[in-house]
Amino acid sequence: MKKFTLLLCVSLILLKSLSGQVCCSLVGAVDHGGGTSSTQWNTHWPSHFDDRNAFKWIFGFNTTHTADDELNIRYGTTISTHLQASHYIGQKSIGYVQVEGSWLQLEESLSFAQSSSDVNQLGLRFGFRHLLPGKWGFFFGEFSLPKAPKFSNSDFAFTTGAVPIGTVGWTNRLQTPWFLDYPSILPDVSISFSYAKNQKNKDDVFMDDAVNAHLASSIYVAESFSISPFSTYQSQKLLAPLSPWDTERQTRWLSVINIGIDITPSHHKWNWLHLRFAWPIYRWASNGNFPDGTEPVPRISLTINTGGLIN
Repeated sequence: MKKFTLLLCVSLILLKSLSGQVCCSLVGAVDHGGGTSSTQWNTHWPSHFDDRNAFKWIFGFNTTHTADDELNIRYGTTISTHLQASHYIGQKSIGYVQVEGSWLQLEESLSFAQSSSDVNQLGLRFGFRHLLPGKWGFFFGEFSLPKAPKFSNSDFAFTTGAVPIGTVGWTNRLQTPWFLDYPSILPDVSISFSYAKNQKNKDDVFMDDAVNAHLASSIYVAESFSISPFSTYQSQKLLAPLSPWDTERQTRWLSVINIGIDITPSHHKWNWLHLRFAWPIYRWASNGNFPDGTEPVPRISLTINTGGLIN
């Protein structure tokens, strides 16, 4: 049981650190939407007013710290980077390709060795974003190809694999009834839903289906910065190793609701900087409790995101 718990937690943190490819891939149509993953700030979404002949590029850097010092599984600093290029496909769709990498520190006190290791992972994504008719928002899809993670400690006993992942979802921004009278206080609400599914079965991969949703808005403070309160819902299916007595792997669903805030400077010289605080307020497990390493914990992250056009 301890071995499965550690394998499971390594899978979870790798997926989270690699730009949130399963549990956190909440695509947002607006930069200030809050609750979206760090890879979605300043991304290219279809519009009737764009130059459809230009490519857009985005580079992002993210570092995250979790409050888990008292737990049996502890994650140190997590760093991820990504570079994305996008272009119009037709009049209402944008296609993109993204390369990304992550690095994290992992410590465990479950085994006799109480070992630690740095973990590195690279990945590639292909996706599209499509503008729906009227005011129905956007539909999006993505195919992720992560490489197997590499562990710096060759004696680390608990390693995990990686498989291709497909994601589909919908996002939209809705204006609030008071947006004309109070344009600085929650003028609109962004909402997103997504579903992710592994495209291959593998014995050393312990996550599969993932359902995500987010709801957020923004408050503009004295034209200096914006505060974006948000709430996210994450539910994911965990897979146990196949035992000699079972013909199918046992499963468990874990669900978490988080609340948080994003802080972004409004001035164009600083609006590439984003600070995020997130706190879990509700958890639910379909069978038993959350295993070690999967417990929801508060997080703080800093993201740097910049981009431009290539004509």
